Amino acid sequence: MNRTFFAPALFAAFFCLTALLPREALASDYRTSMEVAQGDFESGEFENALAELANALQATDDHRALCAVHLMRARCYSGLGDTEKMKDAFVSALEHDPMAELDPDEVSPTIIDVLEDLKSTLKAEISIRTNQPGALVLLDGKNIGVAPLRTRVPIGQHEFELRDPAGVLSARQQVLIRARQEHNLYIPLEEKQDDSDDFLSLAESSDSEEEDRPDVEADAMRSVSGEQTGGRRAYFLIDLRYTLGGAFGGAPEGVALDSELRPAGAELGIGVSGRDLLAMVSGTFDGSTWGTTVKFGFRLDRLIAILGVQGSIDVPMVFPHGDFYLGAGASVGINLTPVHFLDIFVEGSYRYFFVTPSSEKLVENERMFFGNNLWGVSLGLRFFI
Repeated sequence: MNRTFFAPALFAAFFCLTALLPREALASDYRTSMEVAQGDFESGEFENALAELANALQATDDHRALCAVHLMRARCYSGLGDTEKMKDAFVSALEHDPMAELDPDEVSPTIIDVLEDLKSTLKAEISIRTNQPGALVLLDGKNIGVAPLRTRVPIGQHEFELRDPAGVLSARQQVLIRARQEHNLYIPLEEKQDDSDDFLSLAESSDSEEEDRPDVEADAMRSVSGEQTGGRRAYFLIDLRYTLGGAFGGAPEGVALDSELRPAGAELGIGVSGRDLLAMVSGTFDGSTWGTTVKFGFRLDRLIAILGVQGSIDVPMVFPHGDFYLGAGASVGINLTPVHFLDIFVEGSYRYFFVTPSSEKLVENERMFFGNNLWGVSLGLRFFI
């Protein structure tokens, strides 16, 4: 054999062998760790099983294998009674395989219900672009807006369909949406080409296209409807809340400070909201004192499962006993969004009143002064229509 050929061939074979050995070794480590973890789990040694599963996580980069590791981790945490870590492990499993399932013959229905609930509540960010802006975007056959579009959709296998404003062109794409990941889609709409010069065949093609044309009106392309946050551009909102609070700080000389004052009580507000921003005006009346508050704020819903945050800049106007008070303040709180049209929230607020009646008028009327500073805590419901 030619030595000039034999040496390079031997080196190439050695290189390929050394490249394959680590991967095969890792696969062997993964299988060994999973077998040991399974045995520890069946023996009730959950801590030992978790240690082996940590080794298995380091021994593979395959999505399905990693999903299987996290599913077993969740079952171990369930055995240890740690519900939060069980849910975190399920979320990690769904990151690798949004279609992950548990065997009902091996796992209790309660644990399976937790996994299924997470599947229905977990969402991921998705951005959709096309070569024809204004195209209608459908998710599993339901209109969610127009491209370009950025929204949140449930994890799992979905079909996205785009249709041009004339309703002639369309394109479809199957997408697997994974938890805690941002997805960027570009789905181009391409014109159909017909190379036939025969008049009859052109006529038949035209008739066929007319029959297959999607039934989409131009108005439907401009409507931005949908069931989730990405479909609508704006909502009307109704805000119902009850606020408790009080005054603090000093009062003008000779005038008492009423620190027991309740700054609002029951409130009713109306306004508008975009995806993240809102503006509203609310009013309150307790039989003697009435007031209004203008709010400009934000809401970031479903940051963690159904939990979000909200905040606002407030401009309150209060008229106790006919006197006029004008102030400014800020609010911040948390909200639960069990469904897309409802927020349940708790909100804390601070208000400083820089316009108040004169000290002479307050002393003359012998009225209690509620001070320049008010604090409040609100509990309420907000409906989006």
